[in-house]
Amino acid sequence: MTTKQNLHTHCTFCDGKDAMETMVRAAIDHGLTSLGFSSHNYTGFPWDECGIHKDHIDAYFQEIDRLQETYPQITLYRGFEIESRSQDGTIIFDPRLQYSIGSCHIFATPKGMMEVDYSPERYRQAIDAFGGNVQTLVENYFQEVVRYAKAEPFSIIGHFDLVTKFLEKEPFFDEQEGWYQDMAIGYLEEAARTGKIFEVNTGAISRGWRQNPYPATFLLERLHSLHAPVLISSDCHSAGAITCHFDETENLLKSIGFKEQMQLTDHGFQPVSL
Repeated sequence: MTTKQNLHTHCTFCDGKDAMETMVRAAIDHGLTSLGFSSHNYTGFPWDECGIHKDHIDAYFQEIDRLQETYPQITLYRGFEIESRSQDGTIIFDPRLQYSIGSCHIFATPKGMMEVDYSPERYRQAIDAFGGNVQTLVENYFQEVVRYAKAEPFSIIGHFDLVTKFLEKEPFFDEQEGWYQDMAIGYLEEAARTGKIFEVNTGAISRGWRQNPYPATFLLERLHSLHAPVLISSDCHSAGAITCHFDETENLLKSIGFKEQMQLTDHGFQPVSL
């Protein structure tokens, strides 16, 4: 494994299963030299159980700083996974953040805001909200991803094709169909023009939904042809998944032709060899 950093890390400040210190120790045990915490931001939606509560944000940053002093052998970074929507329509980038991941889990439907990845049952509800037309759902999701990428100054585009999370076990549509691949590539190219980094996210593998990372291989091939920057992350919600599928993902990227990925440093993002 050449990847020595993970920037997509959840803990008990949001919907993670393990405390922040447990995640730091696991990162050290797995040979990482740096780790970024990326708790979900507070959205205000009453049904959103994932975000860090607004009253706990100061404690979140303080704990990262405390752990940095306790574990000087690893560099810790202060991040958020920032949702594209909030109840009051505002998106706040805290000045203490050293980086941010922009993700779309929540998007607008004719029946209000809904989640695309919480469960297959809620995914079906979202399809129903679009009159049973899954193509319309997918297009609205990608429109949200691109709108957000163009509008907000986050660093990393999170799990670009999250809309495919359940397909291996719940075939809501076929990822190999021409309509889907044409649509996904078109929106990918729009998002890539923002210059943002695309994460290659292994989170659905550790949670048993997928065998391969996001974005799908055909999208990674297009990113390579566009010379778009990428980085590998595990989107881990527990200590055991902190470097999930990193070796296999590195090999996949190299087989496509990628020779480097981006890594956060004290001087910003820099390319490092795979």
